Amino acid sequence: FVAMLALKVGEDTIIPMFTADPEVVHHLQGPMWVLLACAQPLNTLCFVYDGLIYASGSFRYVRNAFLAGSLLVTGPCLLLVCLYCRALWAVWMSKLAFNVWRVLTCGYRIHCWWLSGGSQYWVLGPGSGS
Repeated sequence: FVAMLALKVGEDTIIPMFTADPEVVHHLQGPMWVLLACAQPLNTLCFVYDGLIYASGSFRYVRNAFLAGSLLVTGPCLLLVCLYCRALWAVWMSKLAFNVWRVLTCGYRIHCWWLSGGSQYWVLGPGSGS
């Protein structure tokens, strides 16, 4: 939550570090920046779970989970963006939806599989070391 607050408080300082284009700055300020800032706690958890999954050697699992997320979450979200919305915030919402998927699948793997001693067979792929 610290990163989220820092991004929101430092909005006017941080955005110019990445772009000087007034149109891009205009699109980033306001609701878009709030969306990006609010996504940071979820993104943090997502990247922590990524590290734990990789440390467990569950590469096949994470490959299958990411493929399923791409097909079941990100793909349909981006299709809706193309068909109905065509807005940058909607693309970021698609990415956020994928990160929710990643937290759910990786969190489930960590908390229900790895920490409980593991199982050789799993819904999204065989046991660790794969």
